[in-house]
Amino acid sequence: MGSTHTIRDTQSTGEPVLRASSGAEPLLRAGGGAHADGTAYASDTAHADGTAYASDTAHAGGAAPTGSVAEPLAHFADLDFDRSQRCGFPEVVYGAGKTPEQVVSIVAALLEHHEVALVTRASDEHAQALKSAISDSNFVASCGLLYVDRRALPLRIEGETAPAVLEKDGGGGNVLVCCAGTSDLSVAEEAAVTARIMGSHTTLLTDIGVAGVHRTLRHQDTLRQAHVIVVVAGLEGALPSLVAGLVDVPVIAVPTSVGYGASFGGVAALLGMLNSCAGGVSVVNIDNGFGAGLIAHRINRPPARFTDEATNATGEANRAPSANLTRHTASPASSVPLSASRNTAANSQTRENR
Repeated sequence: MGSTHTIRDTQSTGEPVLRASSGAEPLLRAGGGAHADGTAYASDTAHADGTAYASDTAHAGGAAPTGSVAEPLAHFADLDFDRSQRCGFPEVVYGAGKTPEQVVSIVAALLEHHEVALVTRASDEHAQALKSAISDSNFVASCGLLYVDRRALPLRIEGETAPAVLEKDGGGGNVLVCCAGTSDLSVAEEAAVTARIMGSHTTLLTDIGVAGVHRTLRHQDTLRQAHVIVVVAGLEGALPSLVAGLVDVPVIAVPTSVGYGASFGGVAALLGMLNSCAGGVSVVNIDNGFGAGLIAHRINRPPARFTDEATNATGEANRAPSANLTRHTASPASSVPLSASRNTAANSQTRENR
């Protein structure tokens, strides 16, 4: 057949074809049918020389069928194996636009260096191909997350639905994901499962949109226990402002593309969230549940070096004030609470800065 390097090509029908670079007969075509000369497509019969197509049996040389010619990884990806050391989690694969074979090759390579691999925006075809190649793959079809997790419990996640993943104990801190309506649920699940696989304990609240504000308010205790909150909403995107007005932690707003014509595919919700009157709201891109989940995890579980610094600083602060408090007690102004003294100093500094 000449060179085995393949390129994407199309016939007059516009269907995508994998074709050998030598310009020979197409190797694989979606669907059935026949060429103009009456010979059948690759999925139906054999090449002109009588050898069977890959989808039917082995090649003439005896190699097992794969459905298409394997393309070397270096032809389409240059993986960042060191990312987990720099960023705390291995490189995540964006599945949209990649062929199933490319996703399989990338995940297999990642698993040679890491115990976990995550694919976002994965399709049923991606999942089927990866499960055929790697038996312990899992696919949360409702939000398009495809993963392999070989870490030890309790960090390892399991399950192929968001509730199954989230219901098991594991992860640290407390990330809360709030979903305005059921139509926004796929994006909310993408955020929740992402935060959980990154290593955060995550809870998902569903259908608490502002059209029935009592549904939001009944969860106030849960909202106030969270370390960080992801709020997913479409239409006018009002829910993040409501939630941010009830809590003292960061709120990450995720606009979705849910809505009628004037929602402009999520732009209305995006602009509404960017113009939130409540403080403490940050906004990610439309339908970007993965990005929100990742940010929430990093806020919820900062790198250990910051935790150590905070612990050391707290220890030093706890030791130092004893002398200061003694001085305050000995002074005539000892009847003024220490907190009031600090507030007075802060107000004075504010006036000086003005």
